[in-house]
Amino acid sequence: MKENIDSDIGETKRKIFEASRKILQEKGVLGLTLAEAASVAGVSKGGLLYHFSTKSELLAGLLHFEATTFEQAVTDAAQADGQPGAWSRAYIIASSEQALQGRSLSAVIGSLLLEPALLPVYASHAARWGELLNRDQLPERTTRIIRFAVEGLWFDEVCGLQPLEPKQRTEFIDELLEMTRSTGHSR
Repeated sequence: MKENIDSDIGETKRKIFEASRKILQEKGVLGLTLAEAASVAGVSKGGLLYHFSTKSELLAGLLHFEATTFEQAVTDAAQADGQPGAWSRAYIIASSEQALQGRSLSAVIGSLLLEPALLPVYASHAARWGELLNRDQLPERTTRIIRFAVEGLWFDEVCGLQPLEPKQRTEFIDELLEMTRSTGHSR
């Protein structure tokens, strides 16, 4: 499904997003400039400005693209699973991989601290993910615990606060996954 997302945005925007993602991962949000994004993307600054007139617009577009790509990957994995709790399991795994690998969605979301205008963009995606978790045929309490645990783990790791040791992290993820397999709970 990623191919559909890529083709929907156009080749130039895809190049700009890939370049911006790379810059964010290497230099952080302060290292991302429109001129640098254009240069790394191999497009003129005017070409970039045609799509994004400010750094905030570029970050908002990148955040939307990355969040949409993330959601599609989770949805595809959940559909392959097909069992109750599938979306929650896929969300847990994809989120933990994003944080662990320092992937682009994590880098973009981390920019929220310096670009608070991006918060509504992220909030709309987070609300959608909450809805999808709640439709996952699990008790609402369980999906709420999973959501906050996953977000807390991600935040802790992205910010480098008190990351879990690898064994603790694996056990924590396994516990969350087990919660998605429990049945017989009422909503």
